[in-house]
Amino acid sequence: MEYKVVATSNKLELFARKELENEVKKLIKDGYKPQGGISFTKQEDKFYFIQAMIKE
Repeated sequence: MEYKVVATSNKLELFARKELENEVKKLIKDGYKPQGGISFTKQEDKFYFIQAMIKE
């Protein structure tokens, strides 16, 4: 099993979220599946989105 963590960040919440969506879509096309839910946080002036992905 392969395991990857996709993480994106941006000062604008919309851009950080869209970047994560695009990265997750690419990995799904490569045979990965999301594992669990999305993690989200804001630290100082940046928004962070994180998603674990697995490939069996």
